[in-house]
Amino acid sequence: MKKYIAIMTLIFCACSSNKSNNSTTIPYIFPNKVTSLMSDYLMKNKDISFLHLSRSNNDWVLTFVKCDGCDNDNLIKNTNRKVYVNRKFYPLLFDSDEKFSIKETGDYLISTDMESFNRQTFLLHNKYHIIFDQNDAVKYHGF
Repeated sequence: MKKYIAIMTLIFCACSSNKSNNSTTIPYIFPNKVTSLMSDYLMKNKDISFLHLSRSNNDWVLTFVKCDGCDNDNLIKNTNRKVYVNRKFYPLLFDSDEKFSIKETGDYLISTDMESFNRQTFLLHNKYHIIFDQNDAVKYHGF
């Protein structure tokens, strides 16, 4: 019986560790009008690095970000949240990623005070964005 429990525990741990890797995509699909605007913009601007989703009052703000040599490349590459548009997946980051994620990893995390971490920052000004409400009505799109 003890061998059975030990084997089941090992199998459970192995399965749990496989589920936590970033190979699993969490696909996001937006309302039709938003997706149509996204599609139009992305057809003309193929060099978008990621999409950023945030809240402003009761509205959603979806921002299109192009970055060359971003300081948050690691975050962009490792997110498993993806927006599906034009038969392609684009990385999706949230405003909470900016607020709470850090650039450092590994041993640095063990030996450092939490307040001294180098926080991620996204430059979202003067970027194309779509603002839509909780009822999926587009309120604004542009720069």
